[in-house]
Amino acid sequence: MPSLFATLARAALFGISIIFAAAAAFTVARLGEYTLVGRFIVVGALAGAAFALGYSAMRLRASAVTRIARELLMVGMSLMVVEFLIAAVAPDNPSRQMERMWTAHRLGIPFDPRTKSMVIEQLREQGEEVLPGISRDWPLLAPIRQQLPGDLYPLSNVSRAKVVECNEGGRYVFLQTDEFGLNNPAGLLASRNVDILVVGESFAVGHCVPPDQNLVAVIRRAHPRTVNLGMAGSNSLSMLASFREYAEPLKPPLVLWIMNPNTADPWREYRDALLPHYLQPGFTQHLIDRQAAIDQAWREIAVPAQYEFDRRSLIDIHAATVTRFSRIPLLPRLRERLQLDAPLERPPDPLDLSLFLRVVRLARDTTEKWGGAFIVVIMPLYEDVVVRQLPPSQRHENIAIELRKAGIEVIDAASVFATHADPASLYTLRINNHPGVAGHALLGRYIVEQLARRSSQELAAKH
Repeated sequence: MPSLFATLARAALFGISIIFAAAAAFTVARLGEYTLVGRFIVVGALAGAAFALGYSAMRLRASAVTRIARELLMVGMSLMVVEFLIAAVAPDNPSRQMERMWTAHRLGIPFDPRTKSMVIEQLREQGEEVLPGISRDWPLLAPIRQQLPGDLYPLSNVSRAKVVECNEGGRYVFLQTDEFGLNNPAGLLASRNVDILVVGESFAVGHCVPPDQNLVAVIRRAHPRTVNLGMAGSNSLSMLASFREYAEPLKPPLVLWIMNPNTADPWREYRDALLPHYLQPGFTQHLIDRQAAIDQAWREIAVPAQYEFDRRSLIDIHAATVTRFSRIPLLPRLRERLQLDAPLERPPDPLDLSLFLRVVRLARDTTEKWGGAFIVVIMPLYEDVVVRQLPPSQRHENIAIELRKAGIEVIDAASVFATHADPASLYTLRINNHPGVAGHALLGRYIVEQLARRSSQELAAKH
């Protein structure tokens, strides 16, 4: 009987050595993401383990082989038990909304589990005319772009509509759009009497924060004639487009270009057929005069598109639930939590800021031509100021440096979060969401303070 155990142990060690050798060969073909040292370590460790186990299986005494096999079995089983427990207790998040719901549940916060489509359907059954909030990157998706007129890239929602914006903290937030489908009080943009015009993305629109509590609302308390052109899903080129379509006709005294580090990478928008034309100073779609066409397009497209997004999300959630235990032998979750691969991976290439800087300079130069002031306001991403996972070239400090080198005035609002004692507390549910009400209040106050300081300095310079 002992000889049978020894034979099985030798066979097991030899089989494991073959697995390690195959893993080394497989890894060689997929080492593009590793540094030279990382490649050496990964391949060397796998090849070394394969050789050691193969040698042990063939040359060591039966008792030693049995002991090694037993220890490896115990270690392997322990690691897989840990991986199983992680998969059972803290499974992968197949969607951001599921992550938010699970986090809210752990924090004891009620969370509306309905999809946006469900909310819209139920409200419509009650007689309310409700639409989903549009993301500016929707027209970049081929199925949506094919349904839009070839010469139309909408930059706003349906006008005078109630839209379901989002749910990050437990309850859905609704917006009432103005005459141009933007998040402003009725009549403000149409009056053309504007002191500050905000160009921006999801932070600017106040994504998932009640409209009267977002950062633009805070600015508007100090400067009532502040117009908001912000929309979720915006990047630099679509922000330039909204600037061209809605800011240039108004020629406001001050333009605030509200961005976050992700909007410094506009190359995806650059591949669009229409948006790059905005780099030509005279190009326009004349969207102020085409709101009826925008309304018609989104009324036909938006609800079915949102339904399809939600349907695919539910499919992904179901697939993740079914396959959550399928990769346990590879220990993916344990490796991720221990960050075993991180020291070996090749750092990403520095972000190419050339197109971003070109866009911002064009907006700045245009503003200065009509005598206005132009300021870039950098918003704080969770990945930047909390977990510090952004590459150095994309962090708010570097973007501020590059903008100032280009002669562009900057308010680095991300620095306020970065120096906060508990920056995670400023984000909804303390996870990678947009800032909550407290975060928006802090951002809005900081911007107002910086604008007041700037005005005081200009007044002092005149005297």
